[in-house]
Formats: sequence, structure tokens, C-alpha cells
Amino acid sequence: MKQFISRHAVWLTLLPVLAIMAVIFSFSAQKGETSSQTSGTYVQWIIEHIYPDFDTMDAAEQIRLKDTISHIVRKTAHFIEYGVLGFTLMLHVWTVKRRAGLRFPKLVSQLIGTAYAASDELHQKLVSGREAALSDVLLDSAGVLFGILMMALLLFLLLKAAERKREMEKQS
Repeated sequence: MKQFISRHAVWLTLLPVLAIMAVIFSFSAQKGETSSQTSGTYVQWIIEHIYPDFDTMDAAEQIRLKDTISHIVRKTAHFIEYGVLGFTLMLHVWTVKRRAGLRFPKLVSQLIGTAYAASDELHQKLVSGREAALSDVLLDSAGVLFGILMMALLLFLLLKAAERKREMEKQS
């Protein structure tokens, strides 16, 4: 099994990248109304659990609160999905780097993730009821960077642990 994983690591690490890209694409392909309904479900749950007195608020306050929470939910979703993309991209690019001698895996991962974010915004512009925003590309790129840094930290810790294990085995 270990030999299979080692031999096919590049393809095995590419699959999660393609999967998260497909998820992001499918969310972006939703019409504006459908996308609002999807995030609206989470907004409603948050309101029910954090603001039990919501129904007693005046209508203007309810609208303001719903709009604020909706904005936070949507932007957080952007950051998280692109964070996952950055995490998986970094693992894949690092795997390719090890096999092909690719330099600067963090930078390559960031460029790919940012390019995907920009193309995703262009895709959204073509969908009914959706629009493209440079601010979303910047937020998505920040999410990619966060994911890259988390994977880089994990890889660093794993490599250090493996190094310590080898040293301990030598001493035995």
C-alpha cells in the first residue's frame, strides 16, 4: 500500500484539488436566487440560535441584522472554500516539487489559487443574478494563502517529526 501511494502521490494529491475546484465551480454556477437561499439557510440558523428576540425587533433592525449576517456568512464561505483549495494545492505542488525539483511551492500554489479565484469571479459574472467582485478575488486569495500556510506548517511539523524519529533510531 505504501508503495502504491508513493508511486501515485502526484495523482492522489491532485484529486482533492480538482474536487474542491469542482465544488467551488458548482457553487458559482448557482443562480443568484439559489445562492441566496443556500446561504439564507445558515443565516436563519444563526439568527434562531444567537438572536432569540429577533421576532420582537422592528422590521428595519431585522433587515439590517439579516443583511449583516448574510454578508458575514457569504464571505466566510469564500474564505473557507479557498482555504481548503490552498491547503490541497500546497500538498499537491509540494508533492510535484519533490518529484520534479519544482521551486517555490508556496508561490506556485498561491498563483494557481489566485488565478482560479479570478476565473471563478468571471464565471459568476456569466451566471444570472450573480456578479463579479475584485474584493472577492482578494478575499479568496487570502483564503488560499491561509490554506497554504496551514499545509506548510503541517508539512514542516511532519518532516521534523520524521527527522527526530530517524535520529532516535540511529541512536538505538
